[in-house]
Order: sequence, then C-alpha cells, then structure tokens
Amino acid sequence: MKATFARAAAVMGILVVASGALATTTSETISGNGAAASFATSSTNCIENFITVTAGTNVITPAGVEPVKAVLTIAQSDICLGQSLGTSSGVSTTVAFAGDLNSASLVGTITVFDENGVGRSVPVSLTWVGTGTTTHANTTTKFIAGNDITTIRTRDASRNATVTGSVDGFPVSPSPAMLFNDVRVTKTRTL
Repeated sequence: MKATFARAAAVMGILVVASGALATTTSETISGNGAAASFATSSTNCIENFITVTAGTNVITPAGVEPVKAVLTIAQSDICLGQSLGTSSGVSTTVAFAGDLNSASLVGTITVFDENGVGRSVPVSLTWVGTGTTTHANTTTKFIAGNDITTIRTRDASRNATVTGSVDGFPVSPSPAMLFNDVRVTKTRTL
C-alpha cells in the first residue's frame, strides 16, 4: 500500500507541474524515469522540515512544455509548540538528475516559494539506492466535476529504495523512497 501511494504521488507530482501549462489541450502524455522520497530533517531541536522531492529524467512532454526535472516541497513545523511554520515549494528544469531502477542522484539548487511568494534557493544533493524487487503497475483514475471529466491513466515499473544526502544544508538520514522507470501518464479531459 505504501509503495502504491508513493508511486501515485510521484507520478502525480510530475503530471500536476507539467499539466498546469497544458489547460488548452484535451489529451496529454508525460513519460520518463525518476525517483521520489518524503522524509524529515531537523534544523534545530524544535524545528523540523518535512520534505517531499520528485525528480525525473528523460521526461517527454507535449510540444511547447519544458520538462520539469525536480519538484521540491518543504513544510516546516515547530514540534515543541505543535505549530506549522509554513510550506515552500518549487520546481526546477535545470538540476542534474540521473537514474534508473538501481540508483539515482539529484544535485543542484531549486528555488522554492513560500505562501507569500518569497523565494529562496535550496541546495539539494540526494542519492537513491534500489532495494527489493521491481514491480509493475497500471492504474486509471477518473475525476468528475459537473460536465468536466478528467481521466488519468498511468503505467510504470518501480522499485523501493533508500535515499540519503542533504537538503538545504541539513543531512538526510537513510529514508524509504522509490525509484520508477518507464512511467507513462496520459491525462484526457472531456468538457
């Protein structure tokens, strides 16, 4: 179940970012290879950063849409006070990412923006190492809102992984992650 959720979240991360620029088309296909992870880092005794990162390579998008290589979200919390300190997120088309179902690496800087639109550069250096066996999945999800029907079909191969490295200067302890390969996402919208 955890691997299925992680696979869906990773695939949707790439689709959501790329599809924002595609609102005028009725059918979109995005395909490629990549890696995803969610983990926490501590910046002080009370402040924790909850980080989600998805990275892709060989991403093929429709004409006129620049492939996104990485999506980064950082949600910061004060665990001593039990308060959210906000969320920042961003994408990059220029980071260095390489990977397959055995291993992957992501190195570069991603500019993230907080809720007020304030941006900052976040250095990222992560390495994924595959563990376990490769699984294959095909899914179909349909969203209906009035007369607007959106169908998302995915096909991919994936493998559990462990991710290590650093984000924003804070070390990442070995954390569960995922590698995926030959992902193909087709979004069809009927008005």
